[in-house]
Amino acid sequence: SDWENAAYRKHVDYTLVPQPTEQLEIYPVSPVRQEKISGGWRIDFGRMYVGYFSAVAKGNAGDVITLRFGQETEEDGSVRFMLRASCKYEEEWVLSGGTDTLSEYDYKSFRYAEILCPEDCEISDITMIVRHYPFKAVAACKYEEEDLQKIWQLAADSLHYGVQEVIQDCMEREKAQYFADGCMTTPALSVLTGDTSILRKMVKNALETSFVTRGLMVCTPASYMQEMAEHPLLLPGLLLVDTFITKDMSFAAETYDGVRDVLEFYRESFAGEDGLLRDVDKWCVLDWPKEARDGYDFDLVNFSQPAYGLHNAINAYYIGGVKALNRLSEMLGREPFADAAVLEKSFMDAFYDKEQGFFRDAEGSTHVSLPGNALPLRFDLCPDKETEERIVQMMLEKDVTASAFTISYTCLVAMARLGKTEEMKKFIAHPDRWLRMLREGGTSTFEAWGKDMKWNTSLFHLTFSHVALFLTDWDMDGFFRTVKA
Repeated sequence: SDWENAAYRKHVDYTLVPQPTEQLEIYPVSPVRQEKISGGWRIDFGRMYVGYFSAVAKGNAGDVITLRFGQETEEDGSVRFMLRASCKYEEEWVLSGGTDTLSEYDYKSFRYAEILCPEDCEISDITMIVRHYPFKAVAACKYEEEDLQKIWQLAADSLHYGVQEVIQDCMEREKAQYFADGCMTTPALSVLTGDTSILRKMVKNALETSFVTRGLMVCTPASYMQEMAEHPLLLPGLLLVDTFITKDMSFAAETYDGVRDVLEFYRESFAGEDGLLRDVDKWCVLDWPKEARDGYDFDLVNFSQPAYGLHNAINAYYIGGVKALNRLSEMLGREPFADAAVLEKSFMDAFYDKEQGFFRDAEGSTHVSLPGNALPLRFDLCPDKETEERIVQMMLEKDVTASAFTISYTCLVAMARLGKTEEMKKFIAHPDRWLRMLREGGTSTFEAWGKDMKWNTSLFHLTFSHVALFLTDWDMDGFFRTVKA
């Protein structure tokens, strides 16, 4: 009653547009196990979902029910409500004295619930209101091996139950559409469902931030101002994914000028006389966490600080973006963006070490890393077949801690481009990658190979679902060999 009356706002800082995607599917799921404990109940919904807890309670006015939710349980069976991802999933529900139905405001990602209440309190109608983007698979796993089938199902289920109005990295901590993660997960989602609407929305959301910087924001739509150096350079490749799946050039034509301007911004701002990018004033993530970079020998700093100097990764991404944009230009009857052959020669001169037979990480460094070689292989920058074979062997021999989701995806793209099916399967089925998630009880992909491999690991993180792209019955070989995206 003390609030001021609402007033009409003449000048608003947002723009409404027609929704380009479908409405979410929302439906109740009953527990698979409901156990009475001293002072309450423990509930298991059978797998990780995203949604809202719902129940009916009847008790005395002012009675307090404590609700706890978790993605896993403690050793004693109680719910681990202080998530590894640093979210505290504990709430209080104050009763009215009548019959109360819980209707939660915001969604969570969880599997387990715990209700702690007074002994005379009655609890009934326990459900989880699940929400996700419509998912109808039009593809399946193309391999018969049991381990690969399990990994495919893990990834497919993660996309099925995890994608919301936008494709997010995780559904409990940031709840953010990170363009970096989406460059890996939207192709997988699009191939599994044959629907590129979420991919298109993500691309347009990114381009809509060009009024902030021509280099684009990477967390959209949101007010969080963050730039990442390499990921906007993947935009041309995403347009190629869209045209390959839809057989339709209209979206590529609609967004082409905006995408081309991003690469033009990089060229104008950071390219030297040799065409390579230097002193890029954005954070080059490479892979995350930073311990998963195989000792990459360049000071990438962190978040909003620039990385001064000349290094391998950002230029591999840039040349890959130029090649993809040139391919789009050809398809649309436009002028090519740049001579990729000139850039390839500059890259070789700057980073290839003939004595070692590998690419160095940076100017002035002799260090050879997995990221510094997987990226040139992904974007077809190697001087000969022998170098390609050496890098593939490096991918198979390096410890799993030498990469996380970004470079593991890069390795898989590179092997797919070369038609290295058996090597790709071996990489995927390594016992300490996706199979470790399954051994640790995962029903959705984690943020790291294992629960304890990152200080704030989300146990429902979509990025590692990218593996489905490489296990699915689509023309993967034709796509990667044709576009090198």
